Amino acid sequence: MAENTIQSIERAANVLELFLNSESELSVKEISDSLKLSKSTVHGIIKTLEIRNYLK
Repeated sequence: MAENTIQSIERAANVLELFLNSESELSVKEISDSLKLSKSTVHGIIKTLEIRNYLK
């Protein structure tokens, strides 16, 4: 992670980048394993991105 950044935004951007670089749907477990984040953290990020219409 870069210096002087906001961790939650970095994590959300990493999730979005995974989806942009994927040709198929990704499960919470796949994202969690790939980014080394807990499944509950990934779930919260995905839910927020869905509410904000960044993911469907």
